[in-house]
Amino acid sequence: MKCLVSIAARAVRIVFVAVACVLPLAAAERTQTTTTVIHASADDLWRAHTTPEGIVKLWSVAHAELDLRIGGTIKTHFDAKAKIGDADTIVHTILAYEPGRMLALATHAPENAPDAVKRWCERGWHVTRIDPLGVELARVTVTGCGYGDDADSDAAWEFFERGNAWEFEQMRKAFGDAEGRKKGEDALVSLRTLSGGDFVATDELSDGRVVRAHSRWSQIPGGFLVCESWLSDDAQPLRERSRTLYGIDPATGALSFWKFGEGGALARGTARIDSEKCVGHDWTLDAPNAEPRKLYVQIAVREDGYTYRAQPSVAEATTIAEFVFRHVTELPPEFAHAQR
Repeated sequence: MKCLVSIAARAVRIVFVAVACVLPLAAAERTQTTTTVIHASADDLWRAHTTPEGIVKLWSVAHAELDLRIGGTIKTHFDAKAKIGDADTIVHTILAYEPGRMLALATHAPENAPDAVKRWCERGWHVTRIDPLGVELARVTVTGCGYGDDADSDAAWEFFERGNAWEFEQMRKAFGDAEGRKKGEDALVSLRTLSGGDFVATDELSDGRVVRAHSRWSQIPGGFLVCESWLSDDAQPLRERSRTLYGIDPATGALSFWKFGEGGALARGTARIDSEKCVGHDWTLDAPNAEPRKLYVQIAVREDGYTYRAQPSVAEATTIAEFVFRHVTELPPEFAHAQR
């Protein structure tokens, strides 16, 4: 039976959060959805939701106990002078979970909760989902279910609307939202030092072919940055390969990019400072008639140019492609035909 509950939860991809209540038998008439983006990995956020020390950090409670299993509980208390089991301990029952992505909870309202919230908690529940957006970026979505058209539902709606907003604010503070935004801003500042210049690179492949690459960086109105690139080898002329647009997402503070390539290919994701003047990119590459592919790309800015390196992931350092670009004031003859 527990297995069936877990499978059903995965099928509908429901995630329940800690401010939840009891699962009803009837379908909910209204749902309340709140979402935010956190500058942390999905794995770090999952650990924060499923460990006692993580719960203390995430929900700003004084005490937490957790038994991660179907039918298990998360117990919390806000009073540092109290202990778990004392009056006003909040008990959340785990209904289902998908490791790394979702947690389903039903909450027993404590005695000090408003009466309307207590009554609503007899039929309502909440759902939380963690979706990765990058290596250090994830979206957290909380959905409250079981709201009707009655006064208790209206009162509970307002109560949890405020509660979820407060919880997200604590979550952003706990995971260094300001620091995460600064990484995006610093990455854009570093890449902007390349604007107004032409860069060239030459590489010899294992089969003896010589590959030539040319890039041109420029700033455009609105604070955006554009990188145009051309590529050729001995068998074909230099041709425009892609254009990449960078910009700060006003909603998340992350540096986002969109790389428009040949044949309708699109790479998109977020970028950040990994180390001084080294910008890491979390790529999701989509191409027609192909499965999405994830890559990690580094652009390391130097005084005389930059190094471009692509690999499968941050952890897997196998080089897929690498170009050492040097700045030029005038394109060499073999690159001249790339000018527009």
